[in-house]
Amino acid sequence: MQKFLYQRVCLKERRCVMSTFSTNQADRKQQATEQTLQCIQGSIVLQYAWVSDLVNEIKWLRKQEPSTAVEFSEQQMAIAFKERQLNEIQSAINRLEKSAHDIARSLGLAS
Repeated sequence: MQKFLYQRVCLKERRCVMSTFSTNQADRKQQATEQTLQCIQGSIVLQYAWVSDLVNEIKWLRKQEPSTAVEFSEQQMAIAFKERQLNEIQSAINRLEKSAHDIARSLGLAS
């Protein structure tokens, strides 16, 4: 009788170990998800800094007074290029913010 009880205790311990392992795995998954969220948030911050730099560059380009038609054309091409970059970055920010919101919602941090 005593041996049977011992075997049952061992079976229970194995279940606990398996349960603990799955909890650790869930913890690791949550930590990885949180790290992913932090990376995305960091990327968003960097993208906003880049947007700020581009906006300042566009303002500076617009303040320049070209003296020839060639300079004017080059200035307009440079402004158009910077504006395209700006639009691409803003689109990327929107995608990153959506991803960050989805991850935050999966972690229970957002509704």
